[in-house]
Amino acid sequence: MVDVLRRHNVTVGGCGHKALLLGHGFGTDQRAWRRIRPWAERHFLTVSFDFAGSGRDGAGYDGFRHGSLAGFAEDLLAILDAFGVERCAYVGHGSGAMAGVLAGILEPKRFERMVLLAPSACGVDRGRYRSGIDAATMRRMIACMTINYAAWSREFAALAVDAPPASPETAEVASCLAAVRPDVAFRLAAMAFQSDLRGWIDDFEVPAVLVHGEGDPLVPPEAAEHLRFLWPFAESEVLAVSSHLPQLTAPDLVIGVLAKHLKDVARA
Repeated sequence: MVDVLRRHNVTVGGCGHKALLLGHGFGTDQRAWRRIRPWAERHFLTVSFDFAGSGRDGAGYDGFRHGSLAGFAEDLLAILDAFGVERCAYVGHGSGAMAGVLAGILEPKRFERMVLLAPSACGVDRGRYRSGIDAATMRRMIACMTINYAAWSREFAALAVDAPPASPETAEVASCLAAVRPDVAFRLAAMAFQSDLRGWIDDFEVPAVLVHGEGDPLVPPEAAEHLRFLWPFAESEVLAVSSHLPQLTAPDLVIGVLAKHLKDVARA
């Protein structure tokens, strides 16, 4: 248990008998939730963590295990096991959202509800599926990482938050990226952008809320529509933001969604 908690730099706070896990996406670590945590800790036992390879330590990354999102899903379940959490709510972003979906397919009874920020079934455009990034752009992006990782980090951070390079939000994301070993960041990016979960996530049945920014530069409306068609039981929220990281740039809007959709979970 101690090894799992240390490996993922698990942070626990808050109160209540219901657990809420916060799973970040590519390009960030658990610091991305710092504007959300105060609300979460007033209502839940709140658990945040760093997925393997991310965070200040970047521990636990295994090129084979984490060559797909399945490895991250297994890590998420291992964190629940380490705490002895039988059932929880989960808030995940980007690739962390989709890792949560895979965990929910493996063990659906462990999750009472999921709030999925900017989820996408596929990392790049494939056939008629539009992810927001075509294959050529993805290849250029990964090539830039190998040439000048520091410069790429700043550019990607500014794109993700839709803010000037000198903005505090851009600096926050760039700081998260700077904490990742460049070779690991390269592998994480390749995994995230080349991931294709279509056909693998059809059996997802956990009550879920799909949250998309209407101007998200990395996940377009078509990605949200694909998941809404796939999971007709899922609820949907569209935020009036142009950022891929509304938990950083518009935390009040995200907290409003969480308060709306998790209040019954907290009280149960």
